Amino acid sequence: MNIVRKIDFKIRICYHVLLGRIVGTQHIIRYLRNPDPRLTSSLLKAFGAKIGERTTFKRTVYFDNVMEDANSARDFSHLEIGNNCYIGDGVYFDLAGQIVLGENVVVSARASFITH
Repeated sequence: MNIVRKIDFKIRICYHVLLGRIVGTQHIIRYLRNPDPRLTSSLLKAFGAKIGERTTFKRTVYFDNVMEDANSARDFSHLEIGNNCYIGDGVYFDLAGQIVLGENVVVSARASFITH
């Protein structure tokens, strides 16, 4: 049973990464509004974010200025989260500039990080 879950996980990650590469980062941004939280870290890493080990995303994550702003990296490379962090439900990240969270950080639900 455990092997089936691992295969399912890898298939779903590959599906979303491939779709994101084909249609663009906007697919990942939309998906993360109602994600399987177990996929969030892997998807963000696949598109340039640095996410530490044992970092947990509760559920919904909102991203803005990933593509549109003049300073946008056009991926998630402006996001860096350390090890053993917890990101609550509905957290908003404005990625026009760099956002760096250290290790052992807890972010409450519906918190916002504004970079400009």
